[in-house]
This record gives sequence, C-alpha cells and structure tokens, in this order.
Amino acid sequence: MKTPIPKIEINGNGQYERFRRILFNEVGFLISIIGATVALFLFLSNPAHENMREIEKIKSEMENKQELLTALNKIRDNDLHTLEGKLEDSNKRLNEIENQLIELKAILNERLPVKQ
Repeated sequence: MKTPIPKIEINGNGQYERFRRILFNEVGFLISIIGATVALFLFLSNPAHENMREIEKIKSEMENKQELLTALNKIRDNDLHTLEGKLEDSNKRLNEIENQLIELKAILNERLPVKQ
C-alpha cells in the first residue's frame, strides 16, 4: 500500500511539487527493482558460468590425456613390433646355433671313441 503524498506548496507550485515527488518515488522504485533483478540474475548465473568453465577445463584435460594415451599406444605398438622382429631374429640365430651344435656333436661322436 502506498501512503498518500501530502501536498506541499512552495511558491504556489503544489501540483508540480507533488508530481516531482511521485516521479522521484516511482523512478527510484523502478531503478531498485531493475537493480535487484540484475543482482539476482548475476547471483544465479555466476555459478553456472563457473561450472561451465570447470567443465571446459575438465574436457581440455581429458583431451590432453587422450592425446597422451594415443601417443603411448603408438609407441607401444611400434616397440612391440620392433621387439617381435628382434625376437624372431634371435630365434632364427638360436636355431642356427643349435643346428651347428648338433653337427659338432655328430662329428665328435664319429672321431672320438666311445668309452665303456
């Protein structure tokens, strides 16, 4: 409820003064409502902006970790391929050495007498 504004006559301009007071009160009320609305909007939207920034930060970290994981998988796959190749070469060399040992054993058995 609004309280009635008393008439104040200064130099015979009572209606003008009353209009000024009403206008001043209404404008002040309107400015305070707009200010409260803007403050409420900022108060409610600020956590949302902080959450959005935090979500973007987490997404960025996840993308960086995914890139690192991809790079590590490539390195692992390349190293695994290299190690498989080296293992295959080592197995071939081991088979060659085994065959040579069998030949040497056969030669030794032919040339040395068997002890009984």
